[in-house]
Amino acid sequence: DERIIHRALGARRFRVTFQGPGGHSWAAFGAPNAIHAAAGATARLSAIPLPTTPRTTLSVGRIGGGISVNSIPDHAWLELDVRSAGERQLDRMEAEVHRAIAAAVDQENDRRTHDTPALSVHVSRIGDRPGGETSADDPLVQAARAATKLVGRDPELAIASTDANVPIGLGIPAIAIGAGGMGGDAHSTAEWFENANGTRGIARALAIVLAAAQSPAD
Repeated sequence: DERIIHRALGARRFRVTFQGPGGHSWAAFGAPNAIHAAAGATARLSAIPLPTTPRTTLSVGRIGGGISVNSIPDHAWLELDVRSAGERQLDRMEAEVHRAIAAAVDQENDRRTHDTPALSVHVSRIGDRPGGETSADDPLVQAARAATKLVGRDPELAIASTDANVPIGLGIPAIAIGAGGMGGDAHSTAEWFENANGTRGIARALAIVLAAAQSPAD
């Protein structure tokens, strides 16, 4: 992997929990349905317009709820991941997420029988990776470029969400690099890795460490 991750892709993750009275699917029909609200929220979230500049993504990655097929679920939940190359856009997206969820809950409550308790919702942030950038001119990035060329690869400056996000967000120069080898289909059940020329990754990392150790301290 010739990439040098010097730009931190900001990411925020949320868990949304819907709670209602539940009941029998026939006898209690008219009570608000927590899964219907979660599904409605998912539809609204997927319909939020996303800018291409800065590139921004939103994905509901997990969803669940209910206790049986013949009952109105008293609870449901979903988890979503929002990413953007712009930190301010993340703030705007978080506001959009809250609006979409509130609208879905209101819609489900409006459909309920008036003498049944209303559905409630709780949104919690379960992840927050700050964005930012280590300048391409920073000595650390330059050392990584030189080390990448040293092992016979063409360096590629890139953006991603990695462990380097936190120091970059704090204003500390940081990068993330691959450890060597080849891989693909990330975050899927078909994800794979082949340790082809993996030693080049180790050599590159060591070269960067040596160069950083020789750089004068600020």
